[in-house]
Amino acid sequence: TPLGSAFLSSSKAKRVAKALLYSDTDVSVRGTPLAPKDRESSNTRLRVAVGTAEMPGKRIRMEDYVVCDSLLPNVTLVAVADGHEDLGLISRRVAEYLVTVLNKLLSKHVPTEEAEWQEVLQAVFADADDVVKASKLNGGSAAILVVLTERQIVVANAGDCRCILVQKKNDSVEQLAEATEKLLLDNKKSAPPEWSAKALSMDHKPNLPEERARIEGAGLTISAESYVEGGETHVIHKIVLSE
Repeated sequence: TPLGSAFLSSSKAKRVAKALLYSDTDVSVRGTPLAPKDRESSNTRLRVAVGTAEMPGKRIRMEDYVVCDSLLPNVTLVAVADGHEDLGLISRRVAEYLVTVLNKLLSKHVPTEEAEWQEVLQAVFADADDVVKASKLNGGSAAILVVLTERQIVVANAGDCRCILVQKKNDSVEQLAEATEKLLLDNKKSAPPEWSAKALSMDHKPNLPEERARIEGAGLTISAESYVEGGETHVIHKIVLSE
């Protein structure tokens, strides 16, 4: 769209024009907003309320997908899938698959021990990967899954989706948003002192020692690419695929 082009343009004049091009109906910024019933979920037994917000940014189509599910009385599931060049098709399939399959498993038995959770979640993620491969769709998706029970918060992730736990005695939504915004997992910034913020996931990237060992053990190599944004240099590690 003209607005999307203005956002991406190297021309200062075109970037200035984006303010004039903005429209509430322009899907290149807002995407197609979901109805409230699809953005909210609650579980009275757990006293949990879940709300989601999303924005496609400079893309014309939203490539991410979020699922909130409280069908079971003692469990709430939240899945976020971050699609990559998939037009939102793979991310939706992954998020819905993770929640649907896990719901069926947890309706029969809810694990309590870490080793049991690990076995269940690794199997569910591996099955989701097989489903994506079988679909033969272009693109891919990272994903993170959060399971809330009466006594536990269980998190599993593949890729670089993140889960952050932010806590305070006072539950002001405005202060919570401010604290989350200020938090960076690289410790360059931290949450305000009256808040505690804890990472519940670790980015699953090629430069992690265990992941590097696995990749190089498979005969592949890792490259580092850098770019400058906002005056800061960022480095992305990528797997070098053979031709």
